[in-house]
Amino acid sequence: MRWIRLGLLALLAFSLLGTGSGARAENGGGDQNPAPTGQVSNGSPEAIVISTPGGSPRQLNRPGNGRRGRWDCIYNAMIGVDVLPEPDVTAGPIRPTPQQLVQLRCWDETGALAYTKVFVYDPADPLAGLDAPERAADEARKLLPLAPPVIELSPPATTPQLVGVATWLWLGDPWQPLQASATLGGVTSTVTARPTTVQWLLGDGSTVTCAGPGTPYDTGRSPESQRSDCTHTFQRRGQFAVTATVTYEAAWTATTGDGGVLGPVVRTATLPITVNEAQALIR
Repeated sequence: MRWIRLGLLALLAFSLLGTGSGARAENGGGDQNPAPTGQVSNGSPEAIVISTPGGSPRQLNRPGNGRRGRWDCIYNAMIGVDVLPEPDVTAGPIRPTPQQLVQLRCWDETGALAYTKVFVYDPADPLAGLDAPERAADEARKLLPLAPPVIELSPPATTPQLVGVATWLWLGDPWQPLQASATLGGVTSTVTARPTTVQWLLGDGSTVTCAGPGTPYDTGRSPESQRSDCTHTFQRRGQFAVTATVTYEAAWTATTGDGGVLGPVVRTATLPITVNEAQALIR
């Protein structure tokens, strides 16, 4: 009697294949949106640093179109607003007090006047809405309906995977953009996150990266009539944890015309599996 590994158990394994479904992430905002559960990262967007006599420098991480580098800003006290477009101001910068009528002026790194606005000073909004688009974008990003991806396998996770037989990998939730909006100070920013890749950590030291959600296995078709570009073949038996990480490329736009690219947004889920090594007795 002798034992041999059966490396070609595809027909037997595929007869056990199945499909499943799970909770689906829906587009848009709303009271029923699931809370963000994936890790969120903004990458390293362009920023401007604003320094004024009114306090320590402040950084805008998503300042919008044409805004970058370091700006030097001052506040001037207003003595009248009837002369436009250059209202009269007192000489020299001031440290504004609450409810004081002021003019904010900012110069960029080239020395060019980059921003000017007359407003009543509010310590809670010292830049008079200059950062409203990015603050609204931050809030919109938090409202993205990020849910863990629904991991699907063939053979199903409830069935042991087999050494030497390809395991199909795919996601059971929609592969579509996610979008959310938020309004702050009369400015509405909308964040759109589009899925780009799925990284699969198979628990055995292997990593598979797929450019899409993967192909569901169809139990109503013969194994030889279908294929997938998102599979993994285990080489040893054991207990493993399969982790799927979906990466979204996110961008934002605001009703002010501002906008930009955010860093990648990710969501992750993990599923335990068992891998067996099938053997047969040859007489």
